[in-house]
Amino acid sequence: MTEETKPKPIYITATNKKIAAAYANRSPTKRQPYWSWKMRFKGPCGKEHTISLGRCSLNDVSAKMFEQMKQRQMANANYDYTEIHTVGNLLRAWYENEIVPADLSSRTKDIYKRGAKTIVDEIDELPLSLLSKLRVIQLRNTLLDTYSSTTVHTRLQALQFAINWGRKMKIPIPDFKFKNKRGTPKEHYTPTQEEVGKVLSRIRDLPLMVATFIAWQTGARVGEVFNLKRSDFVKHKGYGKVLMDGKTGPRWVTLNKCNWMVIQYAIHDFPEELFSGMSPSNSSTDVGDISEEFGPRFTFQALRRLRSKTLIERG
Repeated sequence: MTEETKPKPIYITATNKKIAAAYANRSPTKRQPYWSWKMRFKGPCGKEHTISLGRCSLNDVSAKMFEQMKQRQMANANYDYTEIHTVGNLLRAWYENEIVPADLSSRTKDIYKRGAKTIVDEIDELPLSLLSKLRVIQLRNTLLDTYSSTTVHTRLQALQFAINWGRKMKIPIPDFKFKNKRGTPKEHYTPTQEEVGKVLSRIRDLPLMVATFIAWQTGARVGEVFNLKRSDFVKHKGYGKVLMDGKTGPRWVTLNKCNWMVIQYAIHDFPEELFSGMSPSNSSTDVGDISEEFGPRFTFQALRRLRSKTLIERG
């Protein structure tokens, strides 16, 4: 069998029962000579999961499958959720068994991980028996001393989802409900095209300049911009397209011929991961600091609003 022939599925069985399957889903390319594989399995809770094993040779697929199952302790099925007694352990169990195997973007998983870590830093050893609506309100007020209200909302989502998962798993958690208030964005000002142009002319760091230009011309979220790769840009019928992948999933955004040429010229010597090592939050703050030299402060979030406003005005 050649690598161009689609391989048959590979199964892992236990007591004559199939517990996991891997199947080839993307064929080899000139640069990537192996098939890409997906793995399907049932988690310890009975929930179906699909994860990517990446591109690998046929001989390495089984080893990767066992590695994934070992990470989730599925080989021995060592799970006793009733032994979880603290908030910290609840969050760890939820993340490892519900989020890690889920078919979510790496950015979404990272958001949940940071949320769980923030909560653990505050109430790791708090017994679940003492968790209550009042205790969550106190936690929220504590977090507001450090984070913005929108960030606190996102962090508390991890606790909210972990509690819901824990109750489904029959973990003894007190019966209460709490409302996770949505935060109010700090930034309300929408700049003009001219103001954005002035900020771009003032930026001296080329990667930051390119990231700002892309956000301005596409209306992409800051996370989508800083996750971009060179291979996400595709020429198409006289214009360009770029594949954005953020919290709502992958989507194509069109670039006119002029913007396509500007971006291609600018990123010519960039690495595959265009903005590797750059912090989206810090970069957005840098743009905000520069914008204050010309007028009201604005960051990447405002560029998204400006793009939306421009498209509406164009009809």
